[in-house]
Amino acid sequence: MTKDKLEPRQKPFDVRPVRQVSTLLSDCYKFSHRALYPEGTEYVYSTETPRANSYFPWNDKMVAFGYEMFVQRWLVEHFNENFFNLPLSDVLADYTYIVENALGSENADTEHIEALHNLGYLPIWVKALPEGIQVPMKVPVLTIENTNPDFFWLTNFLETLLLSETFVTSTVASMARELQALCLEFAEKTADSNEYVPFQCHDFSERGQHGNDASLLSGLGHLTSFAGSDTIQASIMAHNYYGADLESELILKSVVASEHSVMQSYGTDEVNTYRTLLRKFTEGILSLVSDTYDYFGVLTNVLPTLKSDVLARNGKTVIRPDSGDPATIIAGTPVVNFDIEVDYDSLDDVLYTLLVPNKGVDNSLIVEGKGGLYLVELEDIWGDGTWSIGNITPNYEPTVEDKGTLELLWDTFGGTVNSKGYKVLDPHIGLLYGEGITIDRARQIFERMEAKGFSAENVVFGVGAFVYSVSVSRDSFNIAFKSQLVVIDGEEKQIFKDPKTDVNHIKRSLKGKVVVLEEDGQLVAHDGYSRTDIVRGDLLQTIFKDGERTRFTPFTVIKDRIADSI
Repeated sequence: MTKDKLEPRQKPFDVRPVRQVSTLLSDCYKFSHRALYPEGTEYVYSTETPRANSYFPWNDKMVAFGYEMFVQRWLVEHFNENFFNLPLSDVLADYTYIVENALGSENADTEHIEALHNLGYLPIWVKALPEGIQVPMKVPVLTIENTNPDFFWLTNFLETLLLSETFVTSTVASMARELQALCLEFAEKTADSNEYVPFQCHDFSERGQHGNDASLLSGLGHLTSFAGSDTIQASIMAHNYYGADLESELILKSVVASEHSVMQSYGTDEVNTYRTLLRKFTEGILSLVSDTYDYFGVLTNVLPTLKSDVLARNGKTVIRPDSGDPATIIAGTPVVNFDIEVDYDSLDDVLYTLLVPNKGVDNSLIVEGKGGLYLVELEDIWGDGTWSIGNITPNYEPTVEDKGTLELLWDTFGGTVNSKGYKVLDPHIGLLYGEGITIDRARQIFERMEAKGFSAENVVFGVGAFVYSVSVSRDSFNIAFKSQLVVIDGEEKQIFKDPKTDVNHIKRSLKGKVVVLEEDGQLVAHDGYSRTDIVRGDLLQTIFKDGERTRFTPFTVIKDRIADSI
């Protein structure tokens, strides 16, 4: 039985491509709202607000970031290129084709679209908090209103675009800030300097993002706290929208690094693979993925064999494991040294006070006591991290896995002990782990390193899409866009939302015009003002008005604000 032979396609679909007209950048239901507002509506005033750190347990404040880029990239550039600068006939043809087929011809009127095109600019006024500052929950980061009564519908029509673009930058910047704070915390504990911190978390997330555009937003958010990144396009955003000088400012740096296909292409003789690469790249940082075949064989055979090659390079060779439990791969099995004498008979009683009901313990540990070393296996008796003592093995000889990467590298290459008493590997050798790193896991690794006597500066983390994409959503800070004031037939009306079924009052909104003031070092929102009221000290500053961006904050200023808040 044979399949019919298919004739090859002679040409692509024979259709005219539809332009992404700017007035199509919204949810379907927004297209009907213009007709649903009360007759005589002239102005709509709305805010964007983080309401609760529902899925961001590390901090109850959010970094304000990305709003200036949004107004320039979308309200200026996109609307000019894909609306105002296009012939009206092309705009209407594409707009009508899409809206008619999605919502029906009765919802595809175009008078308001023609009027906006004839006006030639967006009659919108956007105010935002300074970029890079920490914002408490329920404090608006941004306000938006129309400036021309004929276009009251525009304010909330822009909600979808505004939220989808800015929750990413602000939430990722908040994630990166927490990682920076964590790195600085352990630098203070275990290192003589924190100059390495800008490179300690490296953005590996691009391939796991929801498309290329998402990686630009996320990558830029990462750069507000770190300079190490493989998301190279993020530097374009920093340059184009925040004036970053990539030649004179520390914005984004990366290194020569292998992947598994490179290592595989040389075959299974890993000594030959490493020797070839070490002698080919003799300068700078060379990062080599090391678990293609036998990771601990690399640590105990390949690197000791090639020690002279590693030390001969004018730069650092970075070993990169890519699998296994990160804390154990990096720092090995935890070792508990008791100040009191411990023998096998008393071990169970001593460990009981340590382990039950403590949480966050690994599933095994090594105890050093009077009778030597004991391997203690643990059981999570309740399934919630509450550990019980399982099998105990006396006279235990630690394996290479028990030692972990740092100890094995120290055995081969040595290093120095800093002023705080922690080991620092020889500068020719380093370690990068880029699989499954989260804020909580990074803390666990740092704590294990500290317990093993190694400075935090010995490791670099590759931060991937789990942290910068999967864990990032509008719900991270419950960010919402709500209207708080309308003007109908010249009469101002303050409006708000307060669902009775919202028992925690997360969705309760402010009403009227809002100002944000600094009081006793904290940002506080005040509402109930009239649309025309001016309040001295209001931190909500104009960033866009009537087609023009009006505030330009340098990227380095944003980075400094975030660093100063830690």
